[in-house]
Amino acid sequence: MLMKSIIHPKTVLGIALFFLAFLSAGVQAQNARDFYHTPYNSRNSGSYGKGDHLLSLGYGVPNWLYTGYGVAGSVIYGRTRHVGIGPLMLKYEFPIRDEVGLGLILQGATKSWRYDSGSRSYRDRAWGTGAAFMGYYHFNKLIPVEKLDVYAGLGINFTYQQLNRDRAYYNYYYDYYGYYYYESMTQSDFDVRPCGVVGVRYYVAPKFAFAAEAGYTTFSSLNLGVTFKL
Repeated sequence: MLMKSIIHPKTVLGIALFFLAFLSAGVQAQNARDFYHTPYNSRNSGSYGKGDHLLSLGYGVPNWLYTGYGVAGSVIYGRTRHVGIGPLMLKYEFPIRDEVGLGLILQGATKSWRYDSGSRSYRDRAWGTGAAFMGYYHFNKLIPVEKLDVYAGLGINFTYQQLNRDRAYYNYYYDYYGYYYYESMTQSDFDVRPCGVVGVRYYVAPKFAFAAEAGYTTFSSLNLGVTFKL
């Protein structure tokens, strides 16, 4: 089953631009005239550099794990509730140039659907994990603000997700109707697709920043978190 985006790309871009504008408000830029008169190869705002190794932790929204999945109870009785955790994100990026880095992203998420049939409640559960390999371009040679790291990334994304249906409901449905609603109690999906993000970090200390990232990686379209310079 393919995951479907439930946030329009324009909305994602709007969130990213709003967050960038919010962080930029009140920030005193460096001397822009001197900055832009410096040759591109030698200029750097200081927000990112060839010696910066970054470790980021984040929490993604929304949880895309098995988006669009409908349980039997929702089809028959119209009563279903779901809750999800994550995705949780761990990202490591190492530099190869003053403005270019390579990164590895790991994410994991869980989700469950609870539904009623007769006087009993049942629950289907899902979990997923993913990894993405990304290349990043940082705008440290174009934006003269030392504390503000704006970047964009492209890469390839690998995801695996598994859905485990409630065995009690699986058997109940067969006993009541004489056939199974699902072909199997377990469903899994492995997917490989390109991914892309835009992101921003604001450093509140020399080695610590708050971060936001919008786009598509594994199971979310917006990640909020923190970054540490190692």
